[in-house]
Amino acid sequence: MDTFPLRMGGRTLSSAWRHFGLKQSVMQLGALGVAAVGRGTMALDHVFDRGWKSIPIERPTFIIGAPRSGTTFFHRQMTCTDEFPHWQTWELLVPSITARKLVRPLVPLVVSAFGAGFDSDEALFDGDGHETSATSVEEEEVLFLLRMDTQFVNLFMPVAFDDEDAPEIVYNDAQPEAQRRASMRFFEACLKRQIHLTGKRQVLAKMPYSTLRVRSLLEAFPDARFVYMVRSPFETLRSHMTLHRGFFASRYGLDKVGKDKLAHYWQRRYRYNVALYRYFEDILQEGLLGPDQLYTIRFPDLLDDLLGVFDGVVDFTGYTVSDALRQRAVEQAERQKTYKAKHTNLDLDEFGIERERVLDDLGFVFERYGFPTTAPGMADHPED
Repeated sequence: MDTFPLRMGGRTLSSAWRHFGLKQSVMQLGALGVAAVGRGTMALDHVFDRGWKSIPIERPTFIIGAPRSGTTFFHRQMTCTDEFPHWQTWELLVPSITARKLVRPLVPLVVSAFGAGFDSDEALFDGDGHETSATSVEEEEVLFLLRMDTQFVNLFMPVAFDDEDAPEIVYNDAQPEAQRRASMRFFEACLKRQIHLTGKRQVLAKMPYSTLRVRSLLEAFPDARFVYMVRSPFETLRSHMTLHRGFFASRYGLDKVGKDKLAHYWQRRYRYNVALYRYFEDILQEGLLGPDQLYTIRFPDLLDDLLGVFDGVVDFTGYTVSDALRQRAVEQAERQKTYKAKHTNLDLDEFGIERERVLDDLGFVFERYGFPTTAPGMADHPED
C-alpha cells in the first residue's frame, strides 16, 4: 500500500496545529481533503471513461530549471493559443475526466465564495509576478500536490516552518524506488487523461521543481526532452523568496509566522534552490541528456530574442505549431521593448543571504552561462 501521501498529510496537520493552532489546522484538513478527493475520483475514469488508458505519450517535453527562471512566462506564451494539453489551475486539483465534468459548473461559485472574481488574476494567488486565477494556465508540477510529493508542500502547507527538513519531497530522485514509481504512474495517468480530454498529443509540461526528478522522468518517459531555463542565481533566489514572502504574508501574516521561523525558512529555501542547480549540473556532467534531449534557454535570451527562442524550441521539439502562435511570439517580443515591471523583488540581504555565499555555492552557474557576478539592484526584469 502506498502510504506516503497519508504520512505527509499527517505531518502537515501536526505542523499546522503546532505553528498556528485551530484555524490553520482546519484549513489544512480541508486542503488535504481536496487532495484526497482529487486522487480518489480518478477511479471514476476506470468505469465511465476508459479511453484514456490506451493513449500513448510520445516524446513529451518538460520545461525545467530553477523557479523564477522565466518558466511561467515561456510556458504561458507557448500555450496561449491552446495548442497543447495544458491545465487550468482548478483542473490540476481534479485530474479525473469524469469528476471534472461534474464539478465544472461549480468552480465559479467556489472561487466567488473566497471573495474573488472567477476570472481575476488575483483570485487564488496574487503574488509579486505570478498571478494565478482559477482559469489561468498553471504548471503540471502542481499535480504532485495530490500525492504530497513536491516542494509545493513546503510553500502551501505549514510544514515549511518545521525545525526539521522534509528531504523526501525535495530530492525526488533519491526517494525509495516504490515511491518514485508510484508518483510517475500517477503523473503518467494524469497526462493521458488530459491528452484524451483535449485531443492534443504534444505534451509541453512546466515542472521547475522536477529538475530534481529528471532521472525518474527519464525512466517513465525514455524519449522525453527537456527545455532547461537558466537565469542568474542572484535573480532567481531573490525573486523566488520575494514570491514566497508575499504568499506567507497573505495566508498567515508575517507577524504570526515570526521572524525566527521566517529566517529559518529562507535558509532552507536557499539550500533547496542551490541543490536544484547542483543536481542539474551533475546531470550535465554525467552526460545523461544528449543534444537531442536538452535545449537550454538563458533568461537574457528570452528577453532579448524571444522569437529566436520560440523558433529554436519548435525546431528542437519538432512540434507542429500554428502561424497564430508564432505571431503571438512576434507581438510579445515587440511589447517587451517597452514593458515595465509591476513588482519589485527584495534584495538577497533581506533574506540573510550574502553575495559571496551565492558565488561560492553556485559559481559554476555564473561561469557556465556567462552571468555577471555583480549582484543586481532593486530593479528587476518583468518576466519571472
